[in-house]
Amino acid sequence: MERTENDLLKLLIDAAPQGTIVQISRNELTAGPGAPGSIALGQEGVDDLLADLGF
Repeated sequence: MERTENDLLKLLIDAAPQGTIVQISRNELTAGPGAPGSIALGQEGVDDLLADLGF
């Protein structure tokens, strides 16, 4: 599966118009939605986020 993902990524990069590719570190990609910019949220931040969403 990883090889297929890498092949697809290479295909997309090769087909992308010039200037549209932006480098993002793997840590930022795997940080998850609760950790924008690789900064983990504390319990208070998570509680505030959930309260904003109505939970």
